[in-house]
Amino acid sequence: MVSISPWYALIFGILIGAGGVSFTLTLDEGVPIGPRYTARSYDTDMAIITGINRANQLGMKNTVEGAIVPHHLIASEAIARGIGTLTKKPIIVILSPDHFMRCPELFCTTYGSFETFFGEVFVDGEGVAALLRKGGSLIATSSLFEHEHGVEAVVPVVRHYLPNARIIPIVVSVTKQIEGDTRTRARDVIMDIIEETNATFVVSSDFSHYLQLHEANDRDKDTLSAICTLNSEELISRDNPTESDCPLCLFFMNEYAKAHSLFPEIIWHSNSAVLLGDETVEETTSHYTVVYAPEESICAR
Repeated sequence: MVSISPWYALIFGILIGAGGVSFTLTLDEGVPIGPRYTARSYDTDMAIITGINRANQLGMKNTVEGAIVPHHLIASEAIARGIGTLTKKPIIVILSPDHFMRCPELFCTTYGSFETFFGEVFVDGEGVAALLRKGGSLIATSSLFEHEHGVEAVVPVVRHYLPNARIIPIVVSVTKQIEGDTRTRARDVIMDIIEETNATFVVSSDFSHYLQLHEANDRDKDTLSAICTLNSEELISRDNPTESDCPLCLFFMNEYAKAHSLFPEIIWHSNSAVLLGDETVEETTSHYTVVYAPEESICAR
């Protein structure tokens, strides 16, 4: 882990406080101001800083239009490697599963901001308002984002690499089954808001859960094949949670990639058992970082 001196933390705290006042005063007139969520703790801050430091040693180019990143903090380097490659657009749509099943509709969003170690991350209020209009009965506002680690694990990394970016956070219900016209409508809502706000698209998703390492690796091979062949139907059919904690999120990213002629590249694949140094554990979580760019990759061939 990377240690932080008390003076370093104090300096960052002063900067965060000053930055929060500045941003608050420039929020769009007429846009509701939501709650302030806390996306930090000592363990979270240390994990994120460690992941960023490791990722930065590799060097990253800002050429990526979309990314799938984990939210398991043991894979914080994988989060940083995905977010650190994004093109520097002013808005990021972040899509995460609703881990605690608190969203009453298919989608939930918020007008709230997120406090991180690096400073405040604000939503794009006009984008959230447009999302609510487009989504209609498919979407609701909610305070579930407090302790929703699918978003909280990503926003500090966004704040570090893209300090001026605003976000449109969305969680996806993991209890509602949709298909046919409803799935098409939901896809179009997500695609439209990305295009109209000129946003980059980030999916926050871990992959296989609760399996031994060899079982997880076998399941991940099938998921990898579906990602690399841009097979939306295979991705939507992944089992939740043994193969993905948000198959619908993967489906949306795949549809976005196909619509914009983007190609996937796998830049990270690991498992909690490997990262923690105990490959005999009974239950593991696997992680991918997938980045999408106009250049065809080996993965997509």
